[in-house]
Amino acid sequence: MAEKSEEKETMPEVGAVVDGEVLRFWEPEPAASPPEHPCPGCTVREDTAWHAGIDGGQCFKCGQLYCGVCAKAAEKARALKELLPPCVVCKAKVGETADEDFSRLIGLLTDTDRLDTRQVSAAKCNLAYMYANGAGTSKPDHNEAARLYSEAAAEGDDPRAQTNLGFMHEHGKGVGQSYSEAARLYGAAVVKGYANAEFNLGLLHEDGLGVDQSYCEALRLYTLAAEQGDAKAQSNLGVLYMEGCGGIEQNLDQALRYYKLAAEQAFPNAQCNLGSMYAAGEGVDADPEEACRLYRLAAANGHAEAQFSLGCMYANGTGVDQNYSTASRIFVSARDLGYAGATDALHSLYPLLFAVGVAVKVVGLAKAPQLNGQHGIVWTSAAAPGRLSVLLSGAEKPVAIRGENLMLKQPDVKVEYVV
Repeated sequence: MAEKSEEKETMPEVGAVVDGEVLRFWEPEPAASPPEHPCPGCTVREDTAWHAGIDGGQCFKCGQLYCGVCAKAAEKARALKELLPPCVVCKAKVGETADEDFSRLIGLLTDTDRLDTRQVSAAKCNLAYMYANGAGTSKPDHNEAARLYSEAAAEGDDPRAQTNLGFMHEHGKGVGQSYSEAARLYGAAVVKGYANAEFNLGLLHEDGLGVDQSYCEALRLYTLAAEQGDAKAQSNLGVLYMEGCGGIEQNLDQALRYYKLAAEQAFPNAQCNLGSMYAAGEGVDADPEEACRLYRLAAANGHAEAQFSLGCMYANGTGVDQNYSTASRIFVSARDLGYAGATDALHSLYPLLFAVGVAVKVVGLAKAPQLNGQHGIVWTSAAAPGRLSVLLSGAEKPVAIRGENLMLKQPDVKVEYVV
């Protein structure tokens, strides 16, 4: 990989980012000199689809490219269902549906004479992304996605196409699985300063997949991506500095700094890890209320570890009023996401939630016949004696059975399950 060796000579050394340095994000300052390809949306930035390492945009009607800043504004407007400004070139509005986007891209690529090389490459990347994700198509087509990414990578030397094709090689989607080929493609995009490629190649070095295992090389690549505002890279940098492994000296100040940068971008992993630092008082004064706030933000985004940690805070009354019922509800969510330990934590709450347990056998269930004959425990609530909860030994989770009869060990005694 010639690109990789050249890259090593020109890239900064590990740890080049110093305390207090202001990182660059996807919104760059306008260039001091006029851009070579001015963005038609703002006229002060390059129109390339990988401006500052972040994907720019493209009008799917005429093929015109926009810078990352204008593309972000359009995506925000689409998400908020606002009226989108038309393309400044062809006056067409951004497509409102995936089907419309897909049809426009197909039309673009059947008439490529009016497009330059970069515009063709961007259109192929966009269409490939839709094929890979089944957007505008009946189902995903990874083979067609890989073909389009390959063409864009070869014809346009497009770092986005190289990165996405590398991802498909890494995971064996539409092409043969090959970590070494993924690393080669990521490396070609890294030379161009593409943040997603820097992050992906950093992951391969961290795990030693297709390349030599090196935490220091991973840290260097994550730092390059983090300087461009990549939240995933910032979060992973926080982990490396927090753990201090593989020749990297532990630095809690740097860990805190990078977790904060990523958490400010609402990245759940960083929110959870930052919450753990506040909960334990590592690298920062202990602040259980702040820990709960951060856990809650990550938990709302489906982060299982954050849900488990938040459940523990409620169960123990740390940083929040103790509430076993709320803790159990949060543990259920973490368990359903597959978090190890959530089931045991949930079961440990039952003696606290319910005062009396009665052994039962389930019979006559029409809605869930697979549960018939299973033994369990009916816990009667001390706070509300008329409320019952059943925990079945053969079920993966507590089962709510409404309007059915549960037979006690004494055959002539019936208990109606009421919630």
